[in-house]
Amino acid sequence: MVPIMPSSLNKSLLASMFFGLMFLSATFSKQLWYKIGWRTENPNTTPRSSTMEQSFQIGSDNTSTKLGDGCYHIFLDMGSNVGVHGRFLLEPDKYKRAGKAHAVFNKHFGPVEKRNNSDFCVFAFEPNSAHKARQLELQQVYGKLGWRYHFEPVALSDVEGNLIFYHQDNGKMNEWGFSTHAYEKEVPWAGQEGKTNETVPSIRFAKWMEENIQNRIIPEEPNNKDALPPTVVMKFDIEGSEYEVVFDLLFSGLLCDIVDYTFGELHPWTTRKKLMEEVIKVFNEQKDGNCKTKRIDLFDDESYIMDGIPLPDVPE
Repeated sequence: MVPIMPSSLNKSLLASMFFGLMFLSATFSKQLWYKIGWRTENPNTTPRSSTMEQSFQIGSDNTSTKLGDGCYHIFLDMGSNVGVHGRFLLEPDKYKRAGKAHAVFNKHFGPVEKRNNSDFCVFAFEPNSAHKARQLELQQVYGKLGWRYHFEPVALSDVEGNLIFYHQDNGKMNEWGFSTHAYEKEVPWAGQEGKTNETVPSIRFAKWMEENIQNRIIPEEPNNKDALPPTVVMKFDIEGSEYEVVFDLLFSGLLCDIVDYTFGELHPWTTRKKLMEEVIKVFNEQKDGNCKTKRIDLFDDESYIMDGIPLPDVPE
């Protein structure tokens, strides 16, 4: 596989993150070499077929239509669960308690009066089959209103393949604990009885971003004439896979090329949490005019875990 090379990521920024990583701990070296592209095999994942391996090279000529074409603003909801973050954006009046999410959307997409839902594309990534029907219903209802909500029933990773996920909260928290990590006693709500697993397809998210969002066709005129400039916001809550995905986006240069702002959660059951926190700290301290990404912040808005708000009425 051809290594991904940064396109607009400033060399000083990349060097700072690289040496910061090397300095923090040599125990991470096996993962690090893979992230930078000097390994051709992920030590934690079943290898892809040679056909898949040869099919993707970032920077290759791609003339096909992108899913992001025609999207003025984009919200990437990674680990969407039942899609409530997309609803925070498109139906803000129904979610008064979602203060953290509203603050993000108001700052980066503009206040509600400067937004038109027809200017947005929401891409919701959720691998849990228990949420598929709900996600498809949301996509259908929003589609009838002229809002672009696109559901992707896949897990996110840094390779193509399959991953084993565990159902383990007995439905108490809306399958909140659906993860590649099998909980034991780390969290009080993880049920040990009736725990089952499910094999789900995974995609390399960097590949998806290059193929569908990078260099997308952006409308010259938004539907709201007072709209802020075109913006891409990314949220990640992917139950431990954030380490593979965010590293891949950083070292490919795609995060800086595409995403204006990122927020999400780091999960604590891996030794890489401290490493990622340090990398994000270095990233946020850099002032790099070639990088679109303003910040990576570590928080999420879980004020409506169960949702419970009726979907909007649609015309017959």
